[in-house]
Amino acid sequence: PFFQGMPEFVRLDPDDAEFVDVIHTDANSIFLFGLGMSQPCGHLDFFPNGGREQPGCRLTQLPLVLITEGVEEAGRNIVACNHQGAVRYFTESIITDCPFLAYECDSYEDYVQGRCAQCGPQNLNCAPMGYAAASYPSRRRRFVHLYLVTEGQKP
Repeated sequence: PFFQGMPEFVRLDPDDAEFVDVIHTDANSIFLFGLGMSQPCGHLDFFPNGGREQPGCRLTQLPLVLITEGVEEAGRNIVACNHQGAVRYFTESIITDCPFLAYECDSYEDYVQGRCAQCGPQNLNCAPMGYAAASYPSRRRRFVHLYLVTEGQKP
């Protein structure tokens, strides 16, 4: 929390490494219990499900998590479920054969309305989220907004 709006020397930015990809999963305001940030800060910025709230992180699902995963996971689910979404997606991107393909778009609303559903020439308008993001062909671009929709459970 509290990195939103901070200068680049304080927070993550594209100059921190040869290639920086960011998965935004908890970009609500800190006043709405968000722990992440909506400000783009990488070469590629992925916003699954709009980057704010992730499927499977509803308090109504807490009893099921408590029964199936235990008390520790249920506690983590209450405090940081959306924030931990980035870790879950990245881990899943390593072990799955089903890539998380994200599309470049000006906004999540435009993406949901189907205005950004093509990869374009040389696949410059889409990229796999997670481990394979480094295969993106144009690594010189910065702050590329990429959107995708995920489910609340693994494929």
